[in-house]
Amino acid sequence: MADSPLSVVDILKQFRTPLIGNILIILIQVSVAVIAIKTLQPVVPLLNNKLLASNTLMPKAWLAVIPALSLFFSLSGLALIVFCRSLGKTVLNLFTWSTGILNGILLLALMRIVILVW
Repeated sequence: MADSPLSVVDILKQFRTPLIGNILIILIQVSVAVIAIKTLQPVVPLLNNKLLASNTLMPKAWLAVIPALSLFFSLSGLALIVFCRSLGKTVLNLFTWSTGILNGILLLALMRIVILVW
């Protein structure tokens, strides 16, 4: 038997944990990026790769791209959940948790860059 479509409020209530997790990850990313932009050297190894050693240093303003990507993925996932709410709860759960995992990976990438330069 298929699940009935959820209202937007029901979606926000049901997927509260991953959505709050996404918000917290984005806030941590923004705070780390702001501190890094203010304190780090002018260029950072955004793409740390031994094969491309000459092309890896980029201006530190590019650190702001990682929280922006995270916000984009979170908003896209939320929009996908709201517009595809006729899908089953399991599929919607996969969307929300995969967005959280992706944001966590981006947080780890940002922390790696900051720790390499610090």
